[in-house]
Parts: sequence; structure tokens; C-alpha cells
Amino acid sequence: NSPVTVTSPEMWGLSPTMFHKEWKSLLIHFHNFAELPTAEGHRLESPEFTCNGRKWVLRLYPGGNNSATDTGHVSLYLNHRSRGSTTATFEVKIINKYGDTLETRRSSNDRIFDSTSSNSGWTDIIKLSEVLDESKDILDSAGTLTVVVSMKNAPIPAKKAQPTVDPQRQEELKKLIVKCLLRNELLPENTGISSSG
Repeated sequence: NSPVTVTSPEMWGLSPTMFHKEWKSLLIHFHNFAELPTAEGHRLESPEFTCNGRKWVLRLYPGGNNSATDTGHVSLYLNHRSRGSTTATFEVKIINKYGDTLETRRSSNDRIFDSTSSNSGWTDIIKLSEVLDESKDILDSAGTLTVVVSMKNAPIPAKKAQPTVDPQRQEELKKLIVKCLLRNELLPENTGISSSG
């Protein structure tokens, strides 16, 4: 069994109202969370997932990453795995075993991921002690911590409309252009084609 799995929200019957329509959302499950090492800097990575044509992983540091200023917090980072640079707007949610949102963090719009900065996230998303407190009902009965990762869908660039020309008119224009070239003349003004260039 993998210590980290990725599923779709639909598989868990979660309410669509907790997700944005124009965003793609995935659930990342960190199994046996209470048994994970909590040394600062120790991390787990989700399996790769794809969004907006790019590959990503979510990195979880149960005891915080090395740059955490306030120890005792769980750190989460989105890591870009594809070549080249990209931008993304994303958010992460910690949900409890009932699917209720406990913590939400959202990136700035169009956060840049490139060769100098392939990670973005938060050092202090939630206190480790809260996650481990059974009375908070964060971990499910199998000890799994579930994080929702949502990424805004990148707009698909609109294709430029190609001018349409009536095929018969196009053939007439070709003949006229050839005729003018052979005679070394300028094109008549009413053709809709500029002779300057």
C-alpha cells in the first residue's frame, strides 16, 4: 500500500459546493499520518498528477520544512515537475474525516513556477498537535490526513479567426495578381488587396 494516494472528489461523494467550477480539484490522502516521521525537513510526496497540461506533486512536511519559523506546524508545497516555466493559481484545503474544510490557503494569482522556483506553499498550514488530536476528528479511522488541491483551469487561447474568401473570388484575385505581375502594373484599388509592401 502506498503511503500517499490521489483520488477525485467524486469518488468520496464530497459536496460540489466546496469546489470552484473553473478549478480542477484532487484529494491527496496521506495514510497512517500519526506514524509518519515528524523530524523537521522530512517530507512525503504525492504521486504525480496533471493539471493544465503540466505535471505536479504535493509535498507534505509533517514536522514542518527547514524554513518554518514556527516549529510544530505541518508544511505543504505544490511542486512543478514539467520542463519549462508556467504560472498557476492554486489552493489547498485541509479537510476533516467528515469532509468539512478546516484550513484553506490560496496562492497569489498566476504564481510563477520556473527553474529557480519550482515550489510554492505554506510553512504553517496547521498545527501538528491539532492534526494528531483525536477529538478534532481530522484523521479518519485509518489515520489518513486528506488534503484537497485545487488549481484554476488555464484559459485556452482563442484561435485567431482565419479570413474567409469565396473560392470563386479567390481564383479571380489570383488571376488578376498574375496578370498585374506579368504587366508590371499596380493592382486596382477595388480588389481589397494592398499593392504596397
